[in-house]
Amino acid sequence: NYRISSLLLDGHGRTYDAFKAAKWEDWNNAIIKEYNKLDSLGYKKISFVGSSTGCTLLLELVSSGFFNSKNPENIFFVDPNIVSSIKAQSMVGILGPMVVYIDTEPIDGEEKYWYRFRPYETINELNELMKKVRQDLEDGFKLPQGTNLKVFQSRYDPVASSTGSVLIYKGLKNADGSNIEV
Repeated sequence: NYRISSLLLDGHGRTYDAFKAAKWEDWNNAIIKEYNKLDSLGYKKISFVGSSTGCTLLLELVSSGFFNSKNPENIFFVDPNIVSSIKAQSMVGILGPMVVYIDTEPIDGEEKYWYRFRPYETINELNELMKKVRQDLEDGFKLPQGTNLKVFQSRYDPVASSTGSVLIYKGLKNADGSNIEV
């Protein structure tokens, strides 16, 4: 039997202003609160499925040592957003104040889950998180003992470059030093 706990990252899905004001650390707080709540309720076999930036946030929690004392059983990544496929994204810090927001055309079915207008402040936060995680992967770190991680990468993702999965493979190891599965 499985139970699924789905969460809304802090700053997301509320208002445009809340989205614009939220920092990436706020996004991670939602994951931390939910994990601590499940742990306090007595759940022992907790696993994560992350997609896109959810993977980036989970990697940051692993690299920061958050899971060292209460490790998840499994972590599954789908198209981790470590390196953006959108080349102009890196220029948001320079151009953002002039542009104010980025107008994105959602893929069919996404419009109810994603903001069409993404404030440059939020993209700056995403860039900072991705930069931090890339640096952590460059330095190298390990999963906690007893945690398994598997990465699934599509051949083409319009947001997350497959280069990110290569960085994860090279920079993240299992607790015993062996390679993770990509």
